[in-house]
Amino acid sequence: MRRNRQNPDASLGSRGRTGIETEEDRVMNRSYWLMKSEPGAYGMDDLERDRVEPWDGIRNYEARNFMRDEMNIGDRALFYHSNVKPPVIVGQMAICSEPYPDPTQFDPESNYFDEKSSESNPRWQLVDVSYLETFPSPVTRNQLKEDALLSEMMLFKRNRLSITRVTEQEYQKVLELAGAEISINDSAPGVKRDNLGKQRNG
Repeated sequence: MRRNRQNPDASLGSRGRTGIETEEDRVMNRSYWLMKSEPGAYGMDDLERDRVEPWDGIRNYEARNFMRDEMNIGDRALFYHSNVKPPVIVGQMAICSEPYPDPTQFDPESNYFDEKSSESNPRWQLVDVSYLETFPSPVTRNQLKEDALLSEMMLFKRNRLSITRVTEQEYQKVLELAGAEISINDSAPGVKRDNLGKQRNG
């Protein structure tokens, strides 16, 4: 279940029953992710230009479930360029919307059209992501494999999955290797945009 959906007082930290979530609460409850996209379809340069983009075209149930059930506004994600040599983490972004139906599933012109899905019972969900930064020193897949901590990432255990979990320690280590300017404790924006974005493999 999505965190706090059934019990709104669960994991609220200092927020309690006041309903006021502090930035400290949001950072404390933040989850971390790695999200893959082929740069020829949609890359980090595109996100830097667009600033906010729906992460559409995902057609794997486990990846969908991460977006639908687990991600929250303010979560952080590493942007991973896949199907390139070498595969590489090129920047970071923030989850900036609640999940909502992926509009490409309803579009007969889209490569991701799903005739079995309907607007009354949509099969595929997405979240919007917002640009945080492009890393000064992108981190290659080989660099991850050579690091004792990062070699245990879910990325390597579930190689074909387009969205994977990242631990806070792994995320921090990637930021260090990348020379990131935005730290793990900095605030992330919570912006929502409803539009039809680029499609990516998933």
